[in-house]
Amino acid sequence: MKKFAVLFSFILCMHAHAQDKALTLPSGSQLPAFLKNLEGNWVGITGRELWTPVEDEVVLEGISFYNVNFEDYGTNEMPNEHMIILNNGSNWIYVATPLDADQPTTFTCTKQTENEWVFENPEHDFPKRIIYTFLSSDQLQTTIDVGPGSSPKDVKTWKYWRKNL
Repeated sequence: MKKFAVLFSFILCMHAHAQDKALTLPSGSQLPAFLKNLEGNWVGITGRELWTPVEDEVVLEGISFYNVNFEDYGTNEMPNEHMIILNNGSNWIYVATPLDADQPTTFTCTKQTENEWVFENPEHDFPKRIIYTFLSSDQLQTTIDVGPGSSPKDVKTWKYWRKNL
């Protein structure tokens, strides 16, 4: 029950935070195909990301969880981070707010292909880069690092599989 209360509090705080920050979206915005494909429930060995379209489907909102059991997800998992991907009028941006953060961190999309999107913030301590790569239609890889040429100790990678809720 305590874990449910923490999850509910986290979601409530993120919703309240989002309400405080008025979202101004460019007219005619819509999610590109890559981001539409990111929608859904992605489960890995130790983590999970849940992505949902909001704001008339021009913003993608995500929550990451840790302590996930791949076969029986949803039982002991805890929220870890709130994420939003949106177009600010000139760029696609990724806004991450870890559960223990005082403020969100913004990353700008620097590369987008049919199968991969790269978001970067060279001013951030870690990560400086977030990479989403589709390995197949039902397999996603997320990598965070300190930028091009990162040493292996500065690279973290997670693989997720699409699973219905």
